Amino acid sequence: MASNSLIVRGSSNAGEIGVDNIFSYSTLGSAVIQLCAKVAWNEIPSKKLRIVLVGTFAGLYFCGESLLVYLKSKMVVSAEFASHDEGYEWLMHWLNKQPYAKSTSRFTVSTRIPKTRHWFDEPEDTKDHESNNSKMFLLPAFGEHAFIYKHRLIWFSRSKKVNEEETVMLNTFGLSRHFMENLIKEAKLGFESQNDNRTAIYTSGRYDDWRRVRSSPSRDLDSVILAEDKKEDIVNDAKRFLENECRERYKSRGIPYRRGYLFYGPPGTGKTSFIFALAAELKLNIYILHFNEKNMSDENLAVLLSSTPYRCIVLIEDVDAVFVKRNKSDDTDDRVSFSGLLNAIDGVVAQEGRILCMTTNHYDRLDEALIRAGRIDKQVLFDKATKEQARRFFIHFYKKPQQLLGASYQLNLPDDLETTLADQFSQGIDDGLYNMAMLQEYLLQFDGDPVLAATSTELLKISLVKQEEARQRAEARKKEEEESDSDNDSDRDSDDDKDKDKSDTPPKEAVDKATNTNGHISGHEDAIHCNGKAEEFVVTKLDVNNDTPSNSGLN
Repeated sequence: MASNSLIVRGSSNAGEIGVDNIFSYSTLGSAVIQLCAKVAWNEIPSKKLRIVLVGTFAGLYFCGESLLVYLKSKMVVSAEFASHDEGYEWLMHWLNKQPYAKSTSRFTVSTRIPKTRHWFDEPEDTKDHESNNSKMFLLPAFGEHAFIYKHRLIWFSRSKKVNEEETVMLNTFGLSRHFMENLIKEAKLGFESQNDNRTAIYTSGRYDDWRRVRSSPSRDLDSVILAEDKKEDIVNDAKRFLENECRERYKSRGIPYRRGYLFYGPPGTGKTSFIFALAAELKLNIYILHFNEKNMSDENLAVLLSSTPYRCIVLIEDVDAVFVKRNKSDDTDDRVSFSGLLNAIDGVVAQEGRILCMTTNHYDRLDEALIRAGRIDKQVLFDKATKEQARRFFIHFYKKPQQLLGASYQLNLPDDLETTLADQFSQGIDDGLYNMAMLQEYLLQFDGDPVLAATSTELLKISLVKQEEARQRAEARKKEEEESDSDNDSDRDSDDDKDKDKSDTPPKEAVDKATNTNGHISGHEDAIHCNGKAEEFVVTKLDVNNDTPSNSGLN
């Protein structure tokens, strides 16, 4: 931890401690000068004493800075926190919990908090979801602050650099950093405790590191309706992988301790939703890779994947859109190469202990090298809903809120919900016709009326027909645009050919075409007139601007 000097200015607020110009050598120098001025030179009778005093004052004045730097390195403990690191969030969350943060007279007002920040509790007046008022947050102002914590003076400075990155320098008196280390551990534990039953989401940032973007409530695994054997197989496989015994078996056999899953199938079948539910079940955080970052390259990708925690889920969504089947004869300008991705996934620098999940809507577009055994250990199809899935989803949709919300969920469920109504709903659903997203959207229209939802499944078929018609219209428009562009290209090519033919016409043919019936050439071009003598021609050049002829003889 760095030891840096810090000037903390006092405040009139009762909750702050006035610490004005701590460790400032200029203040010491001013004091020395003032003392010399106050002590009359003639009032010191002894010349030797005068010399001693002058030498002492001069030494203090010129050596004061070095002395104070030395004292600070021995008596002040400082820790710096940068906003791109998660430790910054630990500290800001901890500071926000201190009484000083509630009583300081210097603060900034903001109606929004950047999505990477989770230190502030939601204000009480915004917990009413029916309120249209904007949220308001009172943040510690940029500058210097000081307060007492556990009978110790703490002062910190919050500043912003040119690149919009914020830093906080935290300081306290002490001969060792033990107190500061305990404070940071307390801040870390306090930050993590608020995320119990939550899943933290990280994305690749611009500093070749991971940035926490949000913390979502843990998703119940039962909320993702799959074939029971399929769901249990994936969950049990992941749990076995995370066991210590499994790690030792991998190690003893010389196998890299990594696991990979590929979830493929039509859109809206619950691939990403299941990954979030799986992370909650395994109590792991999710690290999402984005390949459209400006600074993303093979090297940065390798650094990112090698810096993930030992236990986590790395997610690559729509991997088919990142790299389609390779054409080895083509040179691409991709900042991340296909080989760079493969090496980052399971190369020598790849992190162990992590679970890799990839999703795709187009399995046929994937390169075999990407999904081979060893990189992807399990490939799972997420298909459209069956009648049994629709039945279980109907029961979950209406019974789960009743179980969680109780009396606040005003819905009198019929006694035959799990039998007659669920069966009736599933009978109206054809196997493999609707994805789970469509069924969810349909049931949301009948949130308070399960009877009507079970008896109105014909609306689903109508909706499906409309979607198909819209898809066909979109394809037709796209085809027309492509044909129109093709016709325009053909017209431009034809015009270019005509221009080329004109430019290649021999001079004699051009002269013949431009000659009138009297053998005279018209137009503002070089004209040739015959003077009746076979051995002599006169070239008359007409000026394009003023039609003034200029003659030159050709012999």
